[in-house]
Amino acid sequence: MADKPAIFLVFLGAFFPILMNTIHGVKTTDKNLIRAASMMGSNQWQLIRYVILPAALPNIFAGLRIAIGSAWMLTVTAEMIAVKSGLGYVLWDSYYFLRYDLVLASMISIGLLGFLSDLLLKKMMNRVLHWQRNMSVQGL
Repeated sequence: MADKPAIFLVFLGAFFPILMNTIHGVKTTDKNLIRAASMMGSNQWQLIRYVILPAALPNIFAGLRIAIGSAWMLTVTAEMIAVKSGLGYVLWDSYYFLRYDLVLASMISIGLLGFLSDLLLKKMMNRVLHWQRNMSVQGL
C-alpha cells in the first residue's frame, strides 16, 4: 500500500492538537473538585471518570475540531503530492489540464466535506456537553 506515508502524515497532524488540548484540559481541572471527590471517598478510577474527564471534555472537543481541520488540509495536500486518487488528486490533475470546472467542483466538495465534518462534530459536542448548553441558556 503506497498510501502509508500520507496516512501517517494525516495521523501526526491530527494527533498532536488532540493530545495538547487533552493535556491542557486535564491540567486545568479545578483542584477543589478533585479534593471534594477525594474527600468523599472516590478512588482514582472514579476520580478520572466522574471529575477529570468531564472537566477536560470541552478542551478535548476543541482539540478534535482543530484536528479535523488539520486532517482535511493534510489529506488534500497528501493526495495532491503522493497519492493517485482522491479529491486532492482530482483538484491538482484538473488544474494541470486546465479543467477549471473540475477545479471549482473539487474545491467546493472539499469545503463542503470539511464544513459537514465540523458540523457533525459540533452536534456531537452539544450532545455530550449538554451541561454547558444548559448553563449558557440559563445565563450562568
